[in-house]
Amino acid sequence: MTVVIEADTHASERYALELELENGRLNAQLESLRHRAVETEALFQRLHDLEMVLLSIGSLERLLDGMTGDLRARFHIDQARLLLPDADRRIRSLLDATEVQAPKDVLFERIPTELAHLRQPQLRMLDEAGVPPLFEGGGAVRSIALLPLLREQRLLGLLGLGSHDAQRYDPELQTHALARLAAICAVCLENATNRARLELGGLTDPLTGLHNRRSLEQRLHAEVDRARREGQPLSCLFLDLDLFKQINDQYGHSAGDAVLREVANRLRSALRSGDIAARFGGDELALLLPATSYADALNMGERIRGVISTEPLLLEDGVSISIGLSVGVGSMESEQLCEDIARAGQALMQVADAALYQAKGSGRGRVV
Repeated sequence: MTVVIEADTHASERYALELELENGRLNAQLESLRHRAVETEALFQRLHDLEMVLLSIGSLERLLDGMTGDLRARFHIDQARLLLPDADRRIRSLLDATEVQAPKDVLFERIPTELAHLRQPQLRMLDEAGVPPLFEGGGAVRSIALLPLLREQRLLGLLGLGSHDAQRYDPELQTHALARLAAICAVCLENATNRARLELGGLTDPLTGLHNRRSLEQRLHAEVDRARREGQPLSCLFLDLDLFKQINDQYGHSAGDAVLREVANRLRSALRSGDIAARFGGDELALLLPATSYADALNMGERIRGVISTEPLLLEDGVSISIGLSVGVGSMESEQLCEDIARAGQALMQVADAALYQAKGSGRGRVV
């Protein structure tokens, strides 16, 4: 009888111990699930916050930075790179028009053939040899997430996230949150691009693609202010096509438009980074040359006159049109720019305009 009691006691103790161990295992599992739920909730909250930020951004440049730099900082991602094919240079032309540069993590390159048909986020674990060219080399990237940015089944770009942690983008993980982020980014990219095009349309001459007069006047105020603050000279060039009315009368207005477009293209090829060119009105163009002395502005005027006038324009029907150009140069040192920015800018343009009038009156085809 004693033996049976002892056996029952040992069985009860073993059962209690097993029950305690199972309880401990379940509690640990519950704690792990609770911890994962807290992490997931925090992740979705950060995603929500980022989405709200992206949706509120009005500038294309700022949006591109938000989709790379902000994303990397908020989620502690080692690399965040945005690949935009931009074959028609639509996005780059919008950035160029506002004279801003895309963030360094935005690449304007063709999407690799093997990724061109990607329609859902793709997670990969890989070794260094398998890192796609989208990511920076030498960064020991061990796992990546590739997010296609789609609008109506059209691939706008590819957002790549890279981590040094091989487990971060394990292919077994769910991609619902990443798919939502990609969709938000695609909508924001399309909206920001369209908004930039509308804004640019109000500041661009539709025939030549140069700034229009309104845009030039806005930039003039900013450049006068900067020249005063930084103690630099500011120069202005007025360009006028010689005998342009005769071109219209002899060959027609379509030929005149073709001449203006060609002049604008040649002018762009001669500009430096930071120079601002605008169609001021009719066949008259204006240039702002920041940080440019009087002597350098004269040299620039001669160079532009040569670039535009050297070669005649050959029309589609075989007609060859010679292009003559007169240039007026005005320049002011920083101490000549008064505190009244509008008045200082107007004075600079009047100086250049008077010089152009003198160039036209003294025989055309020259720089004064």
